[in-house]
Amino acid sequence: MMRALVAVLVLLLFAFPCLHAQEGRLQRVREEVNRPDDKPSDTGKKEDCSSEDEDGSGELLGWLFLAPFLLPHAALHDDFDQVRLFPWYPYAGGQNGSFPLDPQDEAGRKGLRGWSVQVSVEDGNDFSGLNRVGGRLFLDTSTRWGVQARVDSFTERLSCGCLDDLLLGSSELTFRFAQGESVRMHAGLGANFMDDHGRSRFGFNFTYGADVFPVRPVVLSLLLDGGTLGSAGLFHVRGTVGALWKNWEIFTGYDYRTIGSTDLQGPLVGLRLWF
Repeated sequence: MMRALVAVLVLLLFAFPCLHAQEGRLQRVREEVNRPDDKPSDTGKKEDCSSEDEDGSGELLGWLFLAPFLLPHAALHDDFDQVRLFPWYPYAGGQNGSFPLDPQDEAGRKGLRGWSVQVSVEDGNDFSGLNRVGGRLFLDTSTRWGVQARVDSFTERLSCGCLDDLLLGSSELTFRFAQGESVRMHAGLGANFMDDHGRSRFGFNFTYGADVFPVRPVVLSLLLDGGTLGSAGLFHVRGTVGALWKNWEIFTGYDYRTIGSTDLQGPLVGLRLWF
């Protein structure tokens, strides 16, 4: 009997760190994502929305939503009939810009093509126990349509010394709505996902991004995401500045995301391959 009691106590001592690990930020993300959505519907709010539409505020909101797409398109004097081809990598061949118009002759097309791929890996840390290893794959084409997939593996070290981990990611179909010799801007729709040791949760995602090539070898990148994940809302913004050596870019920046009311953020450093 005494031996059995001792064995139980030993098991509890080993299990306690795992139980304590449930108190971290990644666990709060789980709780928000898996929280049951039991909000009652409010018909009164629907009536208020309809009255707001009557006084023209709905049209104003519509223009505010379209402005981030229409203004860059107009500022770059973009034309949806314009076809731009990709060099092997930005600034290839000593170009000042990175995204020339499709030449009319075969000689001018030398070294250019109708598609471009970016593959990147990065590491981020908030210096408070939370680390993130991420990867991204982005295929863009001269048709302006593309696809994007991202994954982030979070590891959190808690005060007990134990580790907690969580996998987040997204995939989107993108469209390049504004382009110039030194600017590429895209937006897209897709899905968010969370994999928690075989238990998956999904949600909707909208993405908005830009790559700017102001002067060789500098690359400026911005990415915004907004959507849902399970029962929680998701917002994500990141900005990076990088330097190219041939088709390799080393970059640094900051990544911030909030899922429900939980923030996961920190500076980052990474490597991107253009081809």
